[in-house]
Amino acid sequence: MQHSQKLSHTSEDKHPPMNTDDDTDYIRTPTAAMLIGKSIRTVHNWLEDGIITGKRIPYPGIPAGFAQKIHLLSMQAFIPFTMTNEIAESIYKADKADKASSYNSEEMVKIGLLFYDVKHYKIAVDWFSYSAKQGNHEAMFLLSECFLKGLGVKKVMPSACNG
Repeated sequence: MQHSQKLSHTSEDKHPPMNTDDDTDYIRTPTAAMLIGKSIRTVHNWLEDGIITGKRIPYPGIPAGFAQKIHLLSMQAFIPFTMTNEIAESIYKADKADKASSYNSEEMVKIGLLFYDVKHYKIAVDWFSYSAKQGNHEAMFLLSECFLKGLGVKKVMPSACNG
């Protein structure tokens, strides 16, 4: 599979800088859940159990009045590739977008490709799917390849291919 966007996960630089004074090293809970292929509830349970670390931030728009942000480096043991500065930066960019309810779809494709490369197809499909829903054409193409090949999803052959 040829990809126009590629991140390297073999760099010698394995530890992104940590700036605990702000949100630089933290990602939203849904992003953390997508990275590990688990539910948001699992991420919350892991926080409560001390398996990963995070912090509460005020969020008046929800009943609890706060949301959790997850420290990205605390999740390294659950991510199937080495966390380089380049990869961490891509994850931070994917997590931060112009709208609070959206993500950066180009960065999501890059992250999906990392999972694809290490044969974690189900998680790759999740990243491609979310990006495709935002109109990213490369994600749509990659997602269609996964469906045609049955990678991470049930193989689906369009009726035109059954000829």
